[in-house]
Amino acid sequence: DLGAATREPLRVTVEQEGRTRVIDHYVISAPVAAYAQRIELEVGDGVQRGAALVRLEPLRAEVLDPRQRAAAEAGVAAAKAAVSAAEQNAEAAKASADLAQKELERIRKLRADGHVTQDAEDRAAAEAERSGAQLRSAQFAADTARYDMEAARTALRYAAEPAAAKEPIIVRAPVAGRVLRIPRKSEGVVAAGQALMEIGDPRALEVEVDVLSADAVRLHPGTRVEFERCGGEGKLEGKVRVVEPVGFTKVSALGVEEQRVWVIVDFTSPAAQWQQLGDSYRVEASFILWEENNVLQVPASA
Repeated sequence: DLGAATREPLRVTVEQEGRTRVIDHYVISAPVAAYAQRIELEVGDGVQRGAALVRLEPLRAEVLDPRQRAAAEAGVAAAKAAVSAAEQNAEAAKASADLAQKELERIRKLRADGHVTQDAEDRAAAEAERSGAQLRSAQFAADTARYDMEAARTALRYAAEPAAAKEPIIVRAPVAGRVLRIPRKSEGVVAAGQALMEIGDPRALEVEVDVLSADAVRLHPGTRVEFERCGGEGKLEGKVRVVEPVGFTKVSALGVEEQRVWVIVDFTSPAAQWQQLGDSYRVEASFILWEENNVLQVPASA
């Protein structure tokens, strides 16, 4: 048998199956034990911030003893503190995003004059995008903290004031997004803290991939990733954001126990190319450990 020795691109990869997930999930729960009316929304419906999601009719009002009243008032105070902390984090994220945007504009001006490389401009653009994502996440967290504070106030008012207990409670959306899950649509009695609905923004996706711990030690933040068989044309690209420091045991299809690690990947391809993906969609991830464009290659049997 004859085979030609050629120089072609070569890469070393780790291939695993992963799934997409919405970055910011928000579980809407019942602030108090009540009777929930039937939920009219459907999975996939868009909701605006402050929109009415669920209508709760009160049960018979309970009288708070001193201990329960003190606990409810402490919950309101803790929620207020959480709102203050979340707002401060949002302010810090906004400052970082503004600085990254100014740095990107400065680098682009220097790039136009030929003083910096294209790589420097790409890094500045990536930093500006990352800072913007952190700002949006911090703003979502602040909105959620305000929602939790309002829920704590409602719980205190509902149980402490019999007159107020006669009024229905409207559970509203803390942020704008889409309905991802509805555990139960039918009306009925719900317990305090029971999940009523889950919402999120499917335009902000990340990918979680569980890899063998032996492969995870070769990955690091910034490792380039290609996604195949995502349902669309061509490949999608991404990069590793974090390799989680804690592993877990998983039994393979052959019955072998394996130690695996979650690796979180961000998309770097334009958003228009992966907007058709949703939460928990399957993707094939290839982590590129090494690649070269001009490598001498001969048949393995030579």
